[in-house]
Amino acid sequence: MKRMKRIFVVALLIYCSSIKIFSQIYIRNLSNNEGVPYARILNSNGMLIGVTDINGYIPKLEFRDKSPLTIQHLSYIEKKVRQQDFNQDIFLEEKKIDLNECIVTAKRPDYLRLRTYYRSIQHNDSIVKYYEDGVIDFYIKVKNRKVVERHILAFREFQNETLLSKEKKRVNMVVDKYTYTPYLKNRSLIQDLSKNKYDLDINTGKISKDDIEVAIESIDNFRKIRSVSYDALAERGGEKVTSLFGFKTILSKHLLTENYVLNDDKSYLNLLNSMRYRLLYYKHKKDPYLQRVELNDELYVLSKVYVSKNKMKQELRDSTNIIKIQEVEDYLAIKRASEIIKK
Repeated sequence: MKRMKRIFVVALLIYCSSIKIFSQIYIRNLSNNEGVPYARILNSNGMLIGVTDINGYIPKLEFRDKSPLTIQHLSYIEKKVRQQDFNQDIFLEEKKIDLNECIVTAKRPDYLRLRTYYRSIQHNDSIVKYYEDGVIDFYIKVKNRKVVERHILAFREFQNETLLSKEKKRVNMVVDKYTYTPYLKNRSLIQDLSKNKYDLDINTGKISKDDIEVAIESIDNFRKIRSVSYDALAERGGEKVTSLFGFKTILSKHLLTENYVLNDDKSYLNLLNSMRYRLLYYKHKKDPYLQRVELNDELYVLSKVYVSKNKMKQELRDSTNIIKIQEVEDYLAIKRASEIIKK
């Protein structure tokens, strides 16, 4: 028995020595040294192991091998960091964002059409279970800045049949599909925060309500970009738990980011892109463990065109105005390549 205890202790020491816990660090903007909120840290298997807080701070990370970590953020160029370098602040370079030119007319336009590409990916225990992407036109009335139409031009979705086949069949089933086809509300994220009387500290960009910090606004005067990042669970003080038919869902993280062209108009007329990240834990009461479910939703504005009311109606009726996803993927690939060349 004593020999077995010694073997167990030795094995535990070996296991613990293989896990390295990194000290507290910040992910920072290379150009201005400010913290990068809600940057995602992934291990070599693509599994999320950490997310920076609203100030760009990560409390600690566990890393079980010597492979580099990957840091991702919608507004920054992806970066790989060696394990030995992950004991100090990490700096990210901002992406260069270019838009197609708008069509300008002498007459005051009625609507602005945003042509967007979106994708929504769901991982269950680090394995892709659901995926969807597509191309959507949003029509915004210029006069009141309200979104009046959403027109899906292209759409596709996939599901992991292997994972689905392993699910236990129960009398009352709750589908754990959380992928998301986007829509734009009448108010942008920053307009919504302002409308609900959140307080903005103009010196730090921090946005709070009742002394609880919930969001941060960043201004890039050089690139003329406004960025807003929001923690949707901050006011709740933590997780959101729901139960139905014996299924329990714990929403642990819900983070949103929107980037806009920098000017006085904070509506969706100036939207560049948006990102939403959700982390959930999900199980049935008879299941032995919680599933880790991660959702990444991204929306990119491809072009902006002013149109008349008649033109909008014509486009909504025109069934030939359907484009192929591959055309958009090629477009995005060319943009990524051009960003690399510019560097």
